[in-house]
Amino acid sequence: MKRKTVLSVVMCLLFLVPFRGRAEGMMPGEVASVNGQGVYFSELESRRSRLFDALSPDEPPAIEAALQEQYRYALQGIIDELLICQYMGRNKLDLAPDALAAEEALIRADYPEGGFDQMLLEEGISLDLWRESLRRGLLVRKFQAEVLRPEITISPDEVNAYYKAHAGEFLIPEQWHFMQISGIDKKEVEQARDSFIQTRNATAVQLSRPVSIHDIRAAIDRLPEAVSGELARLMPWKAAPVKPFEKEFRVFVLLEKTPATELGTEEIYRRVEQAIAEEKLQSVYVRWMEKQRAKAAIRIAPELMPGAALPGAPGAEPGGGGNGTSSAGGPGRPVAGGANPGAPSVPDEENAAPGK
Repeated sequence: MKRKTVLSVVMCLLFLVPFRGRAEGMMPGEVASVNGQGVYFSELESRRSRLFDALSPDEPPAIEAALQEQYRYALQGIIDELLICQYMGRNKLDLAPDALAAEEALIRADYPEGGFDQMLLEEGISLDLWRESLRRGLLVRKFQAEVLRPEITISPDEVNAYYKAHAGEFLIPEQWHFMQISGIDKKEVEQARDSFIQTRNATAVQLSRPVSIHDIRAAIDRLPEAVSGELARLMPWKAAPVKPFEKEFRVFVLLEKTPATELGTEEIYRRVEQAIAEEKLQSVYVRWMEKQRAKAAIRIAPELMPGAALPGAPGAEPGGGGNGTSSAGGPGRPVAGGANPGAPSVPDEENAAPGK
């Protein structure tokens, strides 16, 4: 374990003790509550450690200030998630019965056998806490798709304007198809090149000579300049000069150049609509969240209130300052920038949710 990681863990443990529900009515270890649903330090620390790198070994005051800001940012993400999940629950917009298990299976498939559980162990994350975080993430995704997205309308004029402003983004760049032949002996590479051009059978050439042949298809803007420069001068089924490269010799044989083309109309419309919707979702989400906070009963431990110093930090007042009670517009409102800032505007809860 690196020194930075050790330092981060030690600092977190030092600050764990003060978070014992010092605000009136909070349970031990509780750092906030949203409409009566508690948020505990274990979840807050898990979220903070996933969002931020380990702290640098700076002077203690700098570490304390950075740590406090990280906790506040992580806490806002949790509060936003809870507000969304509570809304979804009240409107009976639940996940499909197998959605959570299916998503977990997909994530586990990216790890070698036993690797996922080892990762959780090394990160100090309990499986139950991870699954709850995953469940909330899926609910937020469902919320965006089924509650917020239907509230957004996109006019043909908006689509046309966006397309004209971003026309270059919908071009498929020119594609080049070529063979790279490489080997230690220059003469063998030259003979392999000639044999391939004559027979057009890469497999047979590679089996008969001590060379490697790679079939490559790539957009010209994705190729190294040295490679694209050689290929640019070639006609199909012509070869560039054999040149030394690292400890070998290599040569390129151009097979085909496919001109740049534009995406199909349906695909362009889909991408334009998605881009416009994402832009609108951000502002709609912010407005929706402001309305939810205005109606919610949010309590935050005094140590995490804006302007408060962590216990033990220079300038900290005994008791943390304040009773930790917060509602929208009040002194305990979280700082801007939650974990799901791209979420987006929802109908008033009093209105019927989709499908009701």
